[in-house]
Amino acid sequence: TGEDFSQNTIVLRKGQRLRPQDLGVLAGLGITEATVVKQPVVAIISTGDELVEPGQTLSPGKIRDINSTTLAALVRECGCIPITMGIIKDDLDTMQRACQKALDIPSDMLLLSGGSSVGKRDFTLKVLEEIENTKVLAHGVSIKPGKPTILARKDNTALFGLPGHVGSAIVVFYLFVRPLLRKLSGEECSTGLQTITAITTEQIPSTIGREDYIRVTIAKDEDRSSYRATPVYGKSGLLNPLIKAEGLLVIGRDVEGLDKDEQAEVLLFP
Repeated sequence: TGEDFSQNTIVLRKGQRLRPQDLGVLAGLGITEATVVKQPVVAIISTGDELVEPGQTLSPGKIRDINSTTLAALVRECGCIPITMGIIKDDLDTMQRACQKALDIPSDMLLLSGGSSVGKRDFTLKVLEEIENTKVLAHGVSIKPGKPTILARKDNTALFGLPGHVGSAIVVFYLFVRPLLRKLSGEECSTGLQTITAITTEQIPSTIGREDYIRVTIAKDEDRSSYRATPVYGKSGLLNPLIKAEGLLVIGRDVEGLDKDEQAEVLLFP
């Protein structure tokens, strides 16, 4: 008696995600019900006249929507429930109706990808400003990629305007969206990503005044005692770098680039 768990022992702590073995332990203790935090619901909208559904044939000037698929998978990876709302054209009234429909689900968060910059057809900021009882908290963050990010709130619902380029949207998700989803899920408000220290294989330029997040591949050093990080360059709208990259190398806001063979922090993708 008491060899496995003694009396009055804390078996599971608040804020701990329940793993398969945790559920088995609860079953072994005769606990068939537990109070948990509900899974946040995240509505996802892609915007742009140029977008078509992934299964459609492309006509001139069109591209397939990959943000809805990518963001939905990132949301599921957090243990949350994604609801994709489809593609919305660059029209103010249409976008407002779509956002209101997403909020009426009800959802705990709305991710609106595309249209967050300051061009003539970038309506996201105006849409979020005009939704009743919504407050825009920030338009623009000092990071690259992902500078034109928008954050707003309506009551207790978070609304994000994400960059249209999927590479930028992924970075913003990991840095800002994922920590909030973890907090809403009852976990620690952090990225939850594994962090390693790696040595750069080449010089990496950066501009003072913003944090840079460089997509990198990771390899063990010859003596297997340390990691080497190699940049994966390419425009944020390209798909090829997304496949190759294994993490994000962080260059601080007050650092003017990194030299070859310099140590840096790398956030590993799950």
